[in-house]
Amino acid sequence: MHMFGQIIGMIGFLLLVFAFWQKNELRLRVISGVATILMASNFFINSAYAGGFTMCVSSMRSFASIKKGAKKFFPVFIVFYICVGIYSYHNFYDVLPMCGSITSTTALFYLSGRGLRLGSIISCILWLTYDVITVSIGPGMMESFIIIANIYRISEMGRIDKALP
Repeated sequence: MHMFGQIIGMIGFLLLVFAFWQKNELRLRVISGVATILMASNFFINSAYAGGFTMCVSSMRSFASIKKGAKKFFPVFIVFYICVGIYSYHNFYDVLPMCGSITSTTALFYLSGRGLRLGSIISCILWLTYDVITVSIGPGMMESFIIIANIYRISEMGRIDKALP
């Protein structure tokens, strides 16, 4: 575990929390893209290459989602994730980033509401498992934050549904 890599990961986590506060969709996507670049750096510095390469593709996905009609790029990202997963596979846990990113990409492009949030939670659990195994503190904090935020939002959706006649 390299301290510099952990610091980069924690800065990425803080940047992602800042991104979640943005009301401007474009700003949220750009800041998320930058945060994932920092997360990729964290993984590379800490020799967790499957996570690093996968985060690079996720950063491209964040920036591509700025453009209208980004849904047409879905198959391209899935192919990239699979190629990165095959290229960087060394241990059983190296498939976790690939599976998590395919799950989140599918949720982002094809789901909404509770389905989108559940897809995000599943993705984050896969990534969090990888983060714990590779001792990646910043990314682990990021995944934990997203899981908690999504669980909270799903519970709020349920309260709103119950309040409606």
